Amino acid sequence: MPASAKASSACFVADAIGWFALSTSFTWALAALFGAGFAASIYLNLGMTTLQTLVPDELRGRVMSLFTLTFFGGMPLGALLAGAAAERIGEPATVFANAAIVLAASLVIWLRLPFIRKLG
Repeated sequence: MPASAKASSACFVADAIGWFALSTSFTWALAALFGAGFAASIYLNLGMTTLQTLVPDELRGRVMSLFTLTFFGGMPLGALLAGAAAERIGEPATVFANAAIVLAASLVIWLRLPFIRKLG
């Protein structure tokens, strides 16, 4: 699968989370969360595949352990920051800000790292 699929799935995750933050209807919120979950699963699968493809065999275990540590270890820290932000600016604004950060980071990585565009 081309690298553009990974970038577009990351952008779709951000868009769906943004729509969730702005939704006022339970039905639209569920649809947005379903889209975000679907795109996130594609993104994570493509990320794991890319990582395992690019890393040499002798380093794969170490790199995957670091990936797992940063991914799952970063979640509680992000939740702590999001909780503090939600107390100050409210839950919808915090979720929307997080979506904007994910979208901006995805676009910056896509534009600033040309080797990612050449994968696939």
